Amino acid sequence: MKPLPKTLALLLGLTLLVALAGCKNGPQTISAAALPTTEGPAQKPGKLTQISLSEAAQTNAGIQVETGSSTGLGQTLEANGMVTANGDRTWHVGAFVPGRIAEVFVNLGDHVNAGDVLARLHTHEIHDTRAMYFQAREALRQAEARMAFAERARDRARRLLVLQAISQEQTDQAETEWKSTVAATESAKAGVTRERTHLEEVLEIPFDAAGNPEDVETIKIKSPVTGVVIERKATAGSVVNSGDPLLTVSDTTSVWVIVNVNESDLAAVRPGLSAAVRVKAWPDREFSGRIQRLGESLDPTTRTLQVRVLVPNPGGLLKPEMFASVTLARPAARTAITVPRSAVQDLRGKPVVFQQLTATVFQPVPVVLGTSLGDRVEITQGLQAAARIVVAGSFALKSEMLRGSGE
Repeated sequence: MKPLPKTLALLLGLTLLVALAGCKNGPQTISAAALPTTEGPAQKPGKLTQISLSEAAQTNAGIQVETGSSTGLGQTLEANGMVTANGDRTWHVGAFVPGRIAEVFVNLGDHVNAGDVLARLHTHEIHDTRAMYFQAREALRQAEARMAFAERARDRARRLLVLQAISQEQTDQAETEWKSTVAATESAKAGVTRERTHLEEVLEIPFDAAGNPEDVETIKIKSPVTGVVIERKATAGSVVNSGDPLLTVSDTTSVWVIVNVNESDLAAVRPGLSAAVRVKAWPDREFSGRIQRLGESLDPTTRTLQVRVLVPNPGGLLKPEMFASVTLARPAARTAITVPRSAVQDLRGKPVVFQQLTATVFQPVPVVLGTSLGDRVEITQGLQAAARIVVAGSFALKSEMLRGSGE
């Protein structure tokens, strides 16, 4: 075979060099299904821009994709506060009659149900009310006897008037006396009902003094609601007056956090805005709440206003008197693209998100992070709102990419 002319050989060599250079500088794509199982020459960082992953491999890696969203952003305000019981769900149980406490059945922190007996109270009110009840019954008996007598007198007067044995005036007088006894009888019946109701429904004592001695000699102090005993002032043997506080029961499924807000920040605070609460006891937990009410006057010393935040309290983790740090959200002043925190990966020291280009092709996109919004983060540069972003499983894509690039 004759050798090629020098001019033709040189032309073919230049063409081959240009083709190789084009292949070297073009974008590279790695298929996760076709990655080499043995180590090859290390690739330079920054050359790998796309990664291909079959739909089956995506399912195995737990990859989930969603569209970046445009969210209204507002600034936040940091303030300190104190956890307190929810005043709308807290009841102060007191003595409604004077007496001596016989026994207390609960302690601080005990969970009680509505209607549970918290304590028993000895009181003269029981004997006085029972005596008044029997007096009222006797007064009713006498009133009914007078009414029966007056009714007979009225009927006799009517008959005598027909016989013209008495005057109309005498008949009218008998009628008036009968009506008076009817009114007195009705009043006596009301007196019996009043004393019996007070004895049986208010004091909860059987009117006939029969039954368990404890039930007829002591008053039951009951819990009005289901909740937790957060205060106890009652002690066995102590004498109390009507109205004295004995115990406090609170429904702890929600609490108040009282926040002190500086006067200069009040323009941005209003009821309904969200709040994030953290306490030292649970440093990894964030409790979400909403501003419920603003105070009416500033503290003259600190120039702060008390703001009440209502916070759901599942499990009763938040306790009254805990110190809290509170982040109050201000009204949204601008919109921004946000993605879940799980979508952001660190690649070679810089944040990236993985954008889905096609059903099986993904590309890392460098981004600039902005404001944090709970479990989401703002993207200020590098991403369009309509972009399809990997929000779960992005670490698997990062790992495949680094493995494919030899890092």
